[in-house]
Amino acid sequence: MNPLPKTAGGARRQQIVARIKTTLPKLTAPELRELGKTLLAALEVAEASATPAKDRTVDQKPSVVYRKELVRCGKEGCKCSEGELHGPYWYGYYRSPRSGRVVKKYLGKEKRELRVR
Repeated sequence: MNPLPKTAGGARRQQIVARIKTTLPKLTAPELRELGKTLLAALEVAEASATPAKDRTVDQKPSVVYRKELVRCGKEGCKCSEGELHGPYWYGYYRSPRSGRVVKKYLGKEKRELRVR
């Protein structure tokens, strides 16, 4: 089963998925864990937003998916480069009403309500 739509962007998406599949075996265990968390969060947002377009109303409030995540800062020599990640920190995921893209918003160490505009 191919989850990608048969659209003009579908061929490009298939290329991206193929590239990801060939890169996966080259990743380390911590990189795969981090990628797995990101993929699960994106999947939750996509499934939460999977309402068919005809059933959506213009004034419908977008849903937000909240997740606690461990993060890598990217600084050289930091403990997170060895695998001990920072956090956990709260993030909110939602689909932008304007662009339709999934947006990730940092919320901090304490969970707070995210207002989508």
